[in-house]
Amino acid sequence: MKIKVNFSWELNEDQAILAEVVKRCEELGHKPGRTALQKIAYFLKRQGVPMSYGFELYHYGPFCQEILWDAEMLTSLGVIVDTKRTNGGSRYGVGESYSTEIAKHSAFLTSNSDEIDAVVKLLAPLPADTLEVVATLDYFFRYVSARGGSGPFKADVMAKFFEAKSQYVGREQWVGKLYDRMAAIGMVGA
Repeated sequence: MKIKVNFSWELNEDQAILAEVVKRCEELGHKPGRTALQKIAYFLKRQGVPMSYGFELYHYGPFCQEILWDAEMLTSLGVIVDTKRTNGGSRYGVGESYSTEIAKHSAFLTSNSDEIDAVVKLLAPLPADTLEVVATLDYFFRYVSARGGSGPFKADVMAKFFEAKSQYVGREQWVGKLYDRMAAIGMVGA
């Protein structure tokens, strides 16, 4: 008996966005790792880019397992490449089949281009630990502000942050400055 398996696959819109994020990061001189891909996707969703990913608070901030799976699928099909560093961390770049696969989603990507550009330009240059803190502060701002009230929110957000992220105790001034920068550009409420 001969078994034949025919595996066909097409990018969905979420995967197209991930591939586009990798491309735009690379154009800016950055190769995003897993943390950057997670946090950029988180903020894209927050900016209203239609994505089905759901995020839960995890060790390194808001996290979505499906993004890791989609990155692996994109890598296995050559849409993106993973140039792992010697310490094992991933660094994603554009793969050989990027242009062919992404073309099917050009209208969708064009309709979300401004948001993708803004988020990538803001976040791609940041190191992983800063992305972790920024996304976690945003996550807790959403939590605290959802309870109602008009603020100020910073003290409550910072308390939740340090409760969840005790490894940052001793770096309160740095975390507070990040929050203030986020508030200054309208990412969170003061």
